[in-house]
Amino acid sequence: MDKTYGSRAFGFLLAAGIGFGTMGFARDACAHDPYTNWMRPDTGGSCCNDQDCRQATARFNGNSWEVMLEGKWVDVPPGRVLDPKKAENPDGMHHVCVSPQQHIYCFMPGEAKF
Repeated sequence: MDKTYGSRAFGFLLAAGIGFGTMGFARDACAHDPYTNWMRPDTGGSCCNDQDCRQATARFNGNSWEVMLEGKWVDVPPGRVLDPKKAENPDGMHHVCVSPQQHIYCFMPGEAKF
């Protein structure tokens, strides 16, 4: 293999590696984008700090919502439930924004499936 071909191949692989690496960062940022516009119904502040929102397992117990956090059902305070008519639900699934201490900032109910 001559030096010119080897240099071009190395350059291509380096560029491809950098491109794929930055695609991962862009994907993570885009995946969190729907949450950035969610505002807490109780305080008007943001629900999201770019790391605390995710899909959730949830259920309605007849009076209020509960979310599964670390293997336990946790009550969602009524003032933290987002109105799906006012905030975008990215995929129709349940979502929760919660601190590492399990303080629920916001909960987005999913769409009913019948």
